[in-house]
Amino acid sequence: IQTNAALVNDEIAEYLKENHVEVGVSVDGPALFQNSTRPLQNGKGSFDQVLRGIRCLQKHKVPFGVLCVMTSNVANNIDEILDFYLSNGIYCFSFIPLMKQEQTKVIEPAIHPKEGMLLMGEVVNEVAEQTKGEAIVVTDVGQNQLFTTRYSRIVHKRSLCTSGGLGTMGYGMPAAIGATYGNPDRMVLCFMGDGGFQMCMEELGTIMEHERPVKMIMLNNHYLGNVRQWQDMFFERRKSFTKMKNPAYELIAQAYKIPYELVYQRENLSAAVERMLNTPGAYILECVILDDDDILPMTPPGCDIGDMLLEIHV
Repeated sequence: IQTNAALVNDEIAEYLKENHVEVGVSVDGPALFQNSTRPLQNGKGSFDQVLRGIRCLQKHKVPFGVLCVMTSNVANNIDEILDFYLSNGIYCFSFIPLMKQEQTKVIEPAIHPKEGMLLMGEVVNEVAEQTKGEAIVVTDVGQNQLFTTRYSRIVHKRSLCTSGGLGTMGYGMPAAIGATYGNPDRMVLCFMGDGGFQMCMEELGTIMEHERPVKMIMLNNHYLGNVRQWQDMFFERRKSFTKMKNPAYELIAQAYKIPYELVYQRENLSAAVERMLNTPGAYILECVILDDDDILPMTPPGCDIGDMLLEIHV
């Protein structure tokens, strides 16, 4: 069970032991750095009372674990927090070092690359920075979906439309059209891969006919990227029907009278995004992406979370 340790006394601890109940205890990390008699954030007891409850569980040999809820302002004190718990006989594990490792190996290279072709993460990050999280974000399905949901900023509730793991490619554009009706006063961004775009581009006719102001960001890596990544990782790079020959999207945009821009150089990305955001109505921004841009971190099938990959070597 999950409980507030401040409520635990000898009677409760003995009951838990007799009934073989394993206990989870949540602790407010910042309380360690303030007056220990300060009420906890959940309003139930002070940290001293929580510690007494933990001692009770220890005395009666009740199996328990502690979740220390941290905020960013005390994250730098993680070593001091761990030392405190260990000195009190409480085994602790922190995700903070893993977060720092992920920041270095995955996040920074994805959103702030120094060389090479454009990456999906940096395009999503650039759009997110310029919109400051105020827009409604719609994704299609595939790598574009994973990068978008990861690196977008969402400030307001009901601002992300994505099919999760349940949808098929082609979801994005019609969902974005609907979002413009549901929230006519907010900007709607639709992130798609080149594959998903082609599966629903007949909806450009709907956008033209009904003058729907959808900002379409096409992350074009000339592949069905999510499938390509699995083929590379688990099938010895044997690619089957994932490489794509793309049409001239500029001519398609012209046919539907929708403004269009192609960007493939990093130094032009920011200005291109700014032009898209400042252009009234619909817009197609095609970004040429590194063809083997991979989504990370990833837990391979059949593995547990301890086998999560931060790098791919194939």
